[in-house]
Amino acid sequence: MSAEQYSYYVQNPIRGFIGNDTTWIILIGHGNKNETLYLLKEMQRAYEFIMDEDNKLNLTDDEIKFAFIEPRYDEPLTEAFQLRRWPTLYVIDPVFGKAHAWDKYEWANNVTLREWVLSEEYKNSHHIFPAPSMMTDEEMQWNYVLNWFRANFGGRFCWWVYKVPGLKYVMFLFCDHNQTDLHRQKEDRFTIIAAPPTVIFVGLPLLWKALKFAWGCIIWCC
Repeated sequence: MSAEQYSYYVQNPIRGFIGNDTTWIILIGHGNKNETLYLLKEMQRAYEFIMDEDNKLNLTDDEIKFAFIEPRYDEPLTEAFQLRRWPTLYVIDPVFGKAHAWDKYEWANNVTLREWVLSEEYKNSHHIFPAPSMMTDEEMQWNYVLNWFRANFGGRFCWWVYKVPGLKYVMFLFCDHNQTDLHRQKEDRFTIIAAPPTVIFVGLPLLWKALKFAWGCIIWCC
């Protein structure tokens, strides 16, 4: 789909956020995973209850909508949300154009999800950001690089930390020690600190040695 067709719950590149009249509930996840299927079923039941039982609040289909996004078919949109957990549930606030993510480790049932939406508890989320714009092809290439650094620096470091009993409490600035950093922002902090020195003091010298070795082989062969 084009960016125009997504403009009701992401930023339009020209007109900005235009979904000012509709609260969007968005579920992003792989449709072949049990976690996604469970959450999709429960959120659908919650949404149907909202629309059926709460019409006394005069809610209409134009005021609150539920959408499911499959990353395999909508990758530019999925990557724009910078997912760090699969699946992930968002509520897009129509007033301020911000995305509020479900920030609890456990997935709730339809009753809890319904209350999360109706009571606007989502506004207390630890992970709130402006509704993004769809990524362009150039941005997608840079995003692949960014995801590689995230996985191989912050991700691998914390994977090692969790293997050592008690070490996560020492490295609480960089790893989730109390299950509050659902979207791995602490891991990103480690990546930002560790990646540049590693590239400068390890990667570039190794690249220089590799080039010298390759040049020496060419000279020797010729």
